[in-house]
Amino acid sequence: MSRKTLQLALLVAAFVLSATQAVACPALIEPVETPAASAPAGPPPVELLRAWDAQRAEAWALGKPRLLRALYTPRSVAGRHDRAMLRAWAARGLVAR
Repeated sequence: MSRKTLQLALLVAAFVLSATQAVACPALIEPVETPAASAPAGPPPVELLRAWDAQRAEAWALGKPRLLRALYTPRSVAGRHDRAMLRAWAARGLVAR
């Protein structure tokens, strides 16, 4: 048996042994409390979405694509499309209300 094959066999055996021990003795696995789990939560996701949507609606109502830039991540395809669509609407004289 080559040295690489022996190393691989020992690695697999160690993995299988540790996996079977964890299954056989779940008490050995202790839950870990992370600081993020105990940190105070920010606003609920629905509130964040409402605020984002209100800012987007304002940009569309004013016909200002530059206001949409802050709502999307840099180089966002969705942001680029949203701004292009607003520019096209404004070029045709359309207004969102």
